[in-house]
Amino acid sequence: SLLRRSGRSRAMAGFAPLNSTRILALVTLLFVGLGVCLGEVHGAFVHGVASGDPTHESIIIWTRVTPTGRDQPDNVDPSWHNEFDVTWTVSTSPPWRSPLPEANGFLEETAAGGEWVVKGAKGVIGGGSYKQVPDSSFQFGWDANSVVKTGTTHTTAQRDWTVKIDVNEGLTPNVRYFFAFTVGSSTGNPAATTKSVLSPVGKFTLPPEKGRAYPSSSPPLQFAVFSCANWGFGNFHAYDAAWKGWGNGGLTAWLHLGDYYYEYGENHYPNAGEAVASRYGSLFPRNETITLTDYRERHATHRLDISLQKLHASAPMIAMWDDHEIANNPWTGGGENHQVREGDYETRVRAAIRAYHEWLPTREPVSSEWDDLANGPKAYNRTVHFGNVVSFVVLETRVVARTDPNANPYGNVFARLTKMIKEEEESGRTVGGASTAAPLNWPGSALEGKFKQMVDDLDAYRSREDKELLGVDQMMWVGETTKSSRDSGVKWQAFAQASPVMNGNSPDIEKAASALDSEGEVPAPGPYDTWLDAVRAWTEYSGDASGSSNPEGGDGDVTVGAGGRAVATASARA
Repeated sequence: SLLRRSGRSRAMAGFAPLNSTRILALVTLLFVGLGVCLGEVHGAFVHGVASGDPTHESIIIWTRVTPTGRDQPDNVDPSWHNEFDVTWTVSTSPPWRSPLPEANGFLEETAAGGEWVVKGAKGVIGGGSYKQVPDSSFQFGWDANSVVKTGTTHTTAQRDWTVKIDVNEGLTPNVRYFFAFTVGSSTGNPAATTKSVLSPVGKFTLPPEKGRAYPSSSPPLQFAVFSCANWGFGNFHAYDAAWKGWGNGGLTAWLHLGDYYYEYGENHYPNAGEAVASRYGSLFPRNETITLTDYRERHATHRLDISLQKLHASAPMIAMWDDHEIANNPWTGGGENHQVREGDYETRVRAAIRAYHEWLPTREPVSSEWDDLANGPKAYNRTVHFGNVVSFVVLETRVVARTDPNANPYGNVFARLTKMIKEEEESGRTVGGASTAAPLNWPGSALEGKFKQMVDDLDAYRSREDKELLGVDQMMWVGETTKSSRDSGVKWQAFAQASPVMNGNSPDIEKAASALDSEGEVPAPGPYDTWLDAVRAWTEYSGDASGSSNPEGGDGDVTVGAGGRAVATASARA
């Protein structure tokens, strides 16, 4: 359980084969040369750092301490009673960091700089060079003249050893800041000998005050928007691309508008046959998330993803939950994926939202009263301003006022669409030898007529006066906050929420694939001659099952999207 909790099993998986001399030397390095006492519990940073909800004068910074080592005198895995003092620092320059003398001979810095690996070892997870040595192998420090704010806080199992600080003094807009945390041994061990370790380093830049212009020298504002991150379906390529590929100035901030994870267990969406194999076995908990412990563990699983850790460290996050942070299609009175046998629905909602606020760099609710729908934990609607350029109006659309979305005439719309396509496949109807269920053959078909009728019926349903999404109070707040931003000179009012409120087109992935083929710089994946062939195979575009879902080649049924999700992150980055 400790391996799973600390993520150490994944770190070990990244080592290249080592000879016996190197193994002996490495063991000596880790357990003798560094003075790590195996008989004590100390803290480790295995889930990265994050920042979020910036204002012109404050920001939330976050990390999580993982208890590791052994509880004495029983020599058992760390238990809930361990507590830690954690020091945080915000500075205008990053901390310096270098290997300890006794570790220097075993380590080398990567070509990109800032990452250290064991000499001769290889391993890439999520597109970043995986840090294959413990933080205790390094010495570090801060330039005293650059430190803006520092402090010490305390964390316990009561909040799953997460740490969240509202840094609200000494900060200035348009200045690049760096932040990090340090931790040592559990405070319950007065004889501890473990050195303090440094967390990964994060960075942020605060925006100007609402309505105030950015300096003319400021780089362009760049925002990334994400949703619907399902662990089992494959690598998080978009996270990797966002933190690594945004050029001059990097990301200003990024928004996650819901489904930061999915609540399902190991046998549903995806099941073992649908999942990317390398991800299926690392999903925890294995069951559906229902309890506070479940939700915490699912957060912890996702935060082990290196691409997500890098994204969190690169720029502030603006977050809002959708449905799967709780259960599919929740509303004020229940949820499509909440069953009576799973216990009290309200208890489940509170557990999910508590874990959400623990594990993400969110601002704490003004009120701790759950029944306070204006200021309590459920009421996370807010406005985040970026000078005179844009105000993001973040809406809560699930548990404050929403009426039952599952009462619409089609029930679970996704499931109904899937059924309609399946029925068309089973009808045996073809055009030019290809199934009429294939997207290539939709135009003018009876299936397309059914799709259009569904759109009309759903539009009529959502226009009914007795159906709510935001509620009266939140609607009034929307009017007030948008008018305030407009009157302050803000050019754009952007509504950041999970539910589409207008029709839109999907990205033209065929055009993107054709562009890759034209450039000729990145070979097509697996068995495919071109990227366009791969895209059409993965989406069953022509209905002839001409491509394999296995990116390594071979025969088999085409599973929509599976091939693309299994592509290595380095290839997907192209």
